[in-house]
Amino acid sequence: MRIKFIINPLAGRGRALELWKQIKHIMGDDSEGYQFVYTRSPGEATLLAKKAVKEKYDTLAVIGGDGTLNEVANGLVGSETALAVFPGGTGNDFAKTLGITRNPSKLIEILNNGKKKLIDIVKCNDEYFINMAGIGFDAEVAKNVNGIRFLRGEIAYISAILKTLLTYRPIEAEIVIDGLVRKEKVILVAVGNGEFVGGGIHILPNAILDDGLIDICIIKETTKTEILRTLPSVYKGSHTSNPKCLFLKGREVIINIQRSERQVYAQLDGQVFYNKSLHISVIPQAIQVLIPV
Repeated sequence: MRIKFIINPLAGRGRALELWKQIKHIMGDDSEGYQFVYTRSPGEATLLAKKAVKEKYDTLAVIGGDGTLNEVANGLVGSETALAVFPGGTGNDFAKTLGITRNPSKLIEILNNGKKKLIDIVKCNDEYFINMAGIGFDAEVAKNVNGIRFLRGEIAYISAILKTLLTYRPIEAEIVIDGLVRKEKVILVAVGNGEFVGGGIHILPNAILDDGLIDICIIKETTKTEILRTLPSVYKGSHTSNPKCLFLKGREVIINIQRSERQVYAQLDGQVFYNKSLHISVIPQAIQVLIPV
C-alpha cells in the first residue's frame, strides 16, 4: 500500500509536529513504506493532494487541523485515494465525528487496518467542505480563535466564544432549503456533514456522513444570558428540544443575509471568509475515509 503523509507544521500551534514525531518514532524511518511532505503555504495541501492522486497513492494521511483536511478533501473529491485523519489541529472536529483520537498507536492501526468508508462531501459556492459550514456566531468564533496565540484546544475556543459574545449581534437571514423559504433573525446557521464544530461543540448530533443529506441547525435570536445557559447543552448535543434551536435536513441550502450593521463572517471547516450569500449542496459518496474497525 502506497501512503503519503501531508503535514501542516503550523497546525495546532505545534501539535501537528508533535504528533508527526510520535508517528515517525513508531513507524521508523523506512522510506519505502511511506512518503511525507510539509505544507508551506495556504492552499498548498489541495495541490499536494491532487498530485498524490495522479501518482496513484492509496492513502493520504493528513496531520493537521480541520482547515488542512478541508484543503486535502478539495483535492480528493471523486478519486480512489483514501483520506486518513490524524488530528493535529486546534479543533479536530471532523476527527471527533469519525471517533478518531490523537493516540499515535491507534492512528497507525487505522492506517494499516482501518475500514474504507465512502462519505458525502458538500459544496459551498465554488469550494468543497468535509465537515461544517456556518454563518454568524460560529464563524466569528472561528475568526477570534485564530487570533488567540497562547492557548490551544478547547480552552482557546472557550475564550473565543466569550470574546465573541461580548459584541455579537443577531443577523437577519433568508434561508432556502430545497426550495422552501424561511426568514429568521438568527444567532447562527450551521450546515454540516459532520457533527461537531468549534473544538467539540456537538451542534449537529443527528448528522450522518453518508446519507446524501445536509444537516442544518438554526439558532434563533435570543439574549446573551440565554446563549450562555444554552451553551452546555449545545456542547453535549442535548439541545435538540430547545425551541430556539431549529433542526432541518435537505440537499440544497441557500443562505442570504438580508440586513446587518456589521460584517457577517462565514466559515468552511474553520476557514473564515466574508460572504453574505452561501449556496450549499451535497455531493453523495464523493470521498473515501479510513475509519476505525
